Amino acid sequence: MPVSPLEPTPVSEPISRPVCVDVALDVPLRQLFSYTYETAVPAIGARVKVPFGRRKMVGVVVAHGDILPEHYSLKPIDEVLEASAIFEKEFMQLIDWVAAYYHAPIGEVWRTAMPKVLKQGLPQTHGVLEIVYHLNNSAEALPESLHKD
Repeated sequence: MPVSPLEPTPVSEPISRPVCVDVALDVPLRQLFSYTYETAVPAIGARVKVPFGRRKMVGVVVAHGDILPEHYSLKPIDEVLEASAIFEKEFMQLIDWVAAYYHAPIGEVWRTAMPKVLKQGLPQTHGVLEIVYHLNNSAEALPESLHKD
């Protein structure tokens, strides 16, 4: 019996093969890129270094994928740069909203939102993200002229 195009593709049973993660990369394409991982599962919101074409790029893990059909061949992540997420869920939702609202590639929006040291794959300096996040989310941190009445 032929399979309907609307039915999901049969997926192999979970085995020792790694699951994929979806990574946002700074490229002018409106899509995420899937990679496998060999050891620990990278956290959603963590940075990873991955092969992309002939170069290595730093990206952000934005989702965990399902186990793929056997005919897919994905490249593995080269390096997980953080053991845990460095971006909070609300910040990641804001990035998704900006990309959708402005019809911009998600990786380019991430590039714009990240400090230079994080884009380069350097270790996170203590407190960089906390300072930026708290200054932007706290009404007390704003100058008096910007407070809403």
